[in-house]
Amino acid sequence: MSKMNVAVLFGGKSPEHKISLLSATNIIKGLSKEKYNVIQIGINKKNDFFLFPKKNFIDFHDNPKKIRLAKNGNPITFEFGEKKRIAILKTKWKSQKIDVIFSVLHGAFGEDGKSQGLFEMLGIPYVGAGVLSSAIGMDKAFSK
Repeated sequence: MSKMNVAVLFGGKSPEHKISLLSATNIIKGLSKEKYNVIQIGINKKNDFFLFPKKNFIDFHDNPKKIRLAKNGNPITFEFGEKKRIAILKTKWKSQKIDVIFSVLHGAFGEDGKSQGLFEMLGIPYVGAGVLSSAIGMDKAFSK
């Protein structure tokens, strides 16, 4: 049986950007290499998406005050429709299929339904709550 392609998304515009990077490190370490091909996708604070190599997607890992997304990522975009792929933009187009997205984005643009809406538009299954429940869960006054 072939391995499932799991895209792990981390970083983002949220003030919780650094926590997301640390969380992604733990999740990636925990995913079985025998069962899954892990696709590491980092999002910088400007909301640009990057595909990262298997290691070193974080600079200053041992210093929580300095931790940041590494500079070695390749800019990517998503292909909409049935293909469920990311397209790498750096020097030439190369596509890679995504079977499921494991979002480790925290706070706004990660847990508020916005990213879940993107995943649904892409037609890619994802781990976690859906658009509406994520949006309601982030709006504490409304959820009360």
